Amino acid sequence: MKKILIACLLLVAGVVQAAGSGTGCETSLPTQEEYSKAIQLGYKTQLKLEELHALNGDTVVLISRAGSNTPDKRFKNRVGEFWRYTHAGLAFRDHPNGQWSIVHLLNTCNESSDIFVQGLMRFSLDKPVMYSNAIGLLHPLLQVRLNEVVLQRQLSKPMHEGDDQYSSISSPYNLIYQNSNEYILTLLGAAIAPAEQQPLNADQSKQFFLSSDMHKAFTPEIVKVGFLERVGKAVGVGPGNARLDDHTKKERRKGRFEMVSAGSLYVMLAKMGLLTDSFEISL
Repeated sequence: MKKILIACLLLVAGVVQAAGSGTGCETSLPTQEEYSKAIQLGYKTQLKLEELHALNGDTVVLISRAGSNTPDKRFKNRVGEFWRYTHAGLAFRDHPNGQWSIVHLLNTCNESSDIFVQGLMRFSLDKPVMYSNAIGLLHPLLQVRLNEVVLQRQLSKPMHEGDDQYSSISSPYNLIYQNSNEYILTLLGAAIAPAEQQPLNADQSKQFFLSSDMHKAFTPEIVKVGFLERVGKAVGVGPGNARLDDHTKKERRKGRFEMVSAGSLYVMLAKMGLLTDSFEISL
């Protein structure tokens, strides 16, 4: 019986790790082709953003890229036209680190994460399955507020839940964990909130989200997690960057977990009248 149990756990481990590959711990240098494509996409994106700045004065945009794995088999809601883009950031034209620097959260290893400020080329160097950026143009007043929140008040770090509170499929409805897109949600919450309710950290921004029109306009992505994967997580086996204990018993029983996706952000902002346009830039 013991041998059978061990064999089953090994099987679970193999399935879970294969399904959740890319925990952020593994690093490999980009190939020459990957560098070339990232440079081309970054340059093409910068030209377009500069064109928009000259036409409309845009200084902040929502930007998203694909991940290293396709979400086709995982995402069940497929929220919005940009549902295949799995990682979002905010690009600031006037950031002190450089023109059109992207502020975003990255999983560094297992449950750890940090806030990064990167250029357009570096944003596309994480081996995406497609070299394409989704751009969301924001209402001018929202751009002003985001510049205030990030550049003037320097709240990008306080909006981070914590170095060891990352989960790739974190629940949108509590303060336990945070994924990359949920981090952008907290920045948006800090910018959308009226001055008298100004959130100063991630917890306050999440509370505002849950009690405001943001929540009413929000559509979660639903992620499928298989039975063997759920068993693996229950016994401590599997990818360290995905945790399930912040979700409801119903979600864990059905293997369908709600989360913030990049698509959720575009759809929410559009419903609130804060997204003026959106499009793709591809090689």
